[in-house]
Amino acid sequence: MKRPAEELSKASKKIRLTAATALLRSETSALRAVKKAIADEVNRIVVRMASLDSVDEAQLRTELFRQSKQLESTLVASLNAANTVTVKDASVAAQTTARTLGDELVAYGVPVAASSFGIVPFTPSETVGLTVAAQSLATAWFHVGTGKIQEGVPPHRLAQQTTASWLSRVDRTVITETSRAFNEVLDNEAEQLSAKILPGTPAHAVLFKRWDALLDRRTCHICSNLDNDIVPLDADAFRHGFKPGLVHPRCRCIAIPCAHQYDLNVAKIVSREVFGPGVGRATDGRGNNWEDSGHMPGHRRADPSHLTPEENKRWLKLYTKALRDEEYRARILHEEVRRHETSGKLGQEVASPKAPRVSPKNDMARDRRSPRELYEQRLGREIGAEHGHIIYGEIAKGRR
Repeated sequence: MKRPAEELSKASKKIRLTAATALLRSETSALRAVKKAIADEVNRIVVRMASLDSVDEAQLRTELFRQSKQLESTLVASLNAANTVTVKDASVAAQTTARTLGDELVAYGVPVAASSFGIVPFTPSETVGLTVAAQSLATAWFHVGTGKIQEGVPPHRLAQQTTASWLSRVDRTVITETSRAFNEVLDNEAEQLSAKILPGTPAHAVLFKRWDALLDRRTCHICSNLDNDIVPLDADAFRHGFKPGLVHPRCRCIAIPCAHQYDLNVAKIVSREVFGPGVGRATDGRGNNWEDSGHMPGHRRADPSHLTPEENKRWLKLYTKALRDEEYRARILHEEVRRHETSGKLGQEVASPKAPRVSPKNDMARDRRSPRELYEQRLGREIGAEHGHIIYGEIAKGRR
């Protein structure tokens, strides 16, 4: 079932912003650190090259090769340092992602253990790729410098002009390696979640992995077409075998775990079917719940984090049925409204806080609707007007 991009849950939207911001911040800091190390090295090379004879091209080429090897060691050290900072930032973003998803699933009553979202920080194990990248950059610097020698550039300007023509390759390499390291951490996070949240469990049914591309004028057609694409959490790749960050050089795409609001709303109602009232407390962000959530007499608080095999099987069966069967979804919506009629809070007229005032001085001139009508409209908006909603007690069916 295809889920539109705007149907992401609140936590997933927050995760998307956090991960994208962390990636861009890591790229900026890595470029700044690497270019500072290059500038310091070039200043040293300028002094060394200025003392050479401009007539002897062989001597200039030999010294240029020797300096390129020293530049290579500087690049390896600076790229490794930048990669360490990137992995640290990505690990923090991954842990924040896991905690945010776990809190949201618990809030909507999805049966899951809190320990499933305890992500271990990622530690890089190899630097072979960075070493190869530094060697490639140093070789390119030497070849650019050789061309400058043939053009007749004097020795005291040789290093600066060579570096100025070569820095675009540094930008490409640093951005590519930063994105690769960042996505490596996110892949490790998805693997850890997949190992803890096993297939066939409720949490695995509502979690996905989403392709997120940074859309601007530099975005290629492949990345823009894959943007918002979702796959199961344990999938190795997306459509056509593509992986974020590895499509092309300078690829800034990432893959983040996510949940969809429609799935969470269905999961909340299904959890109440399995466990009874008092499950799935969706708050307004300030700890206040807009509906009765188990405080009334006769309601019990169920703990959905531990399921028996029978409850697990029943939950998944009802969840799959609620996603695909419109008549069953209409029935559980009716039962949800009828359940709240018994709370004693429906049928009393209260002022609607969102109704416009007639005049600034008339504070009482507000729309007067009963809490039941307000609840039905709120529930209808949460389930989605395109899927099935309640209007004054009647369910209007719609195509998904």
